[in-house]
Amino acid sequence: MGGNLQHACEHRFDESVLDRIDSMEAHELEGYSNFVPRDLKHYMSLQMQWLEVGVYFLGINLGYQPSETQIADYVLSTKHSKRFRAYYALKFSCPLSN
Repeated sequence: MGGNLQHACEHRFDESVLDRIDSMEAHELEGYSNFVPRDLKHYMSLQMQWLEVGVYFLGINLGYQPSETQIADYVLSTKHSKRFRAYYALKFSCPLSN
């Protein structure tokens, strides 16, 4: 798993933006649901890094490498995708689509 974190840390996630999205209510995160990234390749690459970091810390909390089911439960129960979408939109100033 350590190799995954090394790859995941290629982008240093901005703590001020993370703090901002961590304080958002569910309806605020929903406000980013229609956003479309300008650079889909960059978005998807960063999203994979975001997921790898999350899985790494999930493994630390569990004390072992999580199963695919545990990872899926983690992603669904933590609003993982919504949080990433908000992070990316805020960090990279991507416009919201109408």
